[in-house]
Amino acid sequence: MKIRSTSGMLSGLLEMVARAVSARSHIQLLSAVLFEADEDANLLTMKATDMEISISLTAETPVEEGGKVAIPAKMLLQYAKSLPEGEAELETDESGANATLSCGGSSVSLNCYAPDDFPTLPEFPEPSDGEADGSADADGTATAAAFSVDAAALSEAVSKVLPFASKDESRAVLMGVLVAFSEGSATLAATDSYRLGLNSQKLDGAVEGAPTAILPARALKEAVRLTSLAGEDGRIEVAITENQAMFRAGEAGLTLATRLIDGNYPEYGRLLPDGFEETFSVKRDDLLTAIGRARIVAGKQTPPPPLKLAFSHEEGTLGGGEVAISLAADTGAATEVLSADVPEGKAFEICFNPHYLAEAVSSISDETVALRLNESLKPAVLRPAAELAAEATNGSAGTDPEGPPDGYLHLIMPMRDPSRNGS
Repeated sequence: MKIRSTSGMLSGLLEMVARAVSARSHIQLLSAVLFEADEDANLLTMKATDMEISISLTAETPVEEGGKVAIPAKMLLQYAKSLPEGEAELETDESGANATLSCGGSSVSLNCYAPDDFPTLPEFPEPSDGEADGSADADGTATAAAFSVDAAALSEAVSKVLPFASKDESRAVLMGVLVAFSEGSATLAATDSYRLGLNSQKLDGAVEGAPTAILPARALKEAVRLTSLAGEDGRIEVAITENQAMFRAGEAGLTLATRLIDGNYPEYGRLLPDGFEETFSVKRDDLLTAIGRARIVAGKQTPPPPLKLAFSHEEGTLGGGEVAISLAADTGAATEVLSADVPEGKAFEICFNPHYLAEAVSSISDETVALRLNESLKPAVLRPAAELAAEATNGSAGTDPEGPPDGYLHLIMPMRDPSRNGS
């Protein structure tokens, strides 16, 4: 095999594909990128996988001699990125056991692996009529679908909930994100059992027929990166089958495939309160800044000390009320008072993990955060205040067990207030 390219193009393509290379596998071949060169079409295809996710792409480049080779990804990428911009050449010897990358006066030779042993990667399904399609079992259960959606909208939908998937490897199901597509919309849920991110929003292009699936959070993180490669139409292709999900975008047809997580996702609808006793609103940025200052005092204390929010609005006082934010740690204490929208005569105290609350507030894109509360040890819900106001105007502010229509909510479990002496 012998190809010509530029060092910049080669390192750029390698960097995208190498994200799927296994970092921990004992199978050496999974630490490699497979190169396949087509001399007739002048096309170079790169592939990588860790057996959970795979990434492949195809790019036009001069091919002097076709063939294929599996080259250790980490070393090749590091070397390619270190090269000056200029024409580069990648060539294998006759046996295919060694590959040489050269650029200008620099070159490196690397031992390679047998390409024929490289795993076969899934191919993106092509609808027979060129249109979005879906399929189902005889009982109507969705089994597969392929369609294209707005890339920016998909990225936003995923990014809202992604931080709240569990990182605990002993709970594989919670390391995924539940994804359900319907006609023109998508609902995504992620939880680590302490908090829940739930996002239902319009997604132009989504179709009926895609099975509800649990996608690994890591794969969806890569899918978000992939959305930046969307073409002029700003769309990304999506395919969901019984056991895998695939995303494709860009001129190089960069394709990300992932195995679905097998298991039953928690019925998050049961976690959502039927109603709320109190609703208070605070400016998002002010609240986030105040929490950030309190977290400085908390430092790395484990477990983190609770952050208390004390809402109040005395009878007969002007203004809309306030929220006192306080945190007492081993190293000291911090307090801050912010203006808040609190009904006159109301007072309510609740404590949260400061790190979890910061992430929850960060996930709200509105300028004002609405906190919906019941008792101090019952789950709290954060919503964009504008969405909540719109639902109230439309008479649909109640909690739907399937989540808010075209909206976002974050559910977070409170912490016990240590000042109440265990009560």
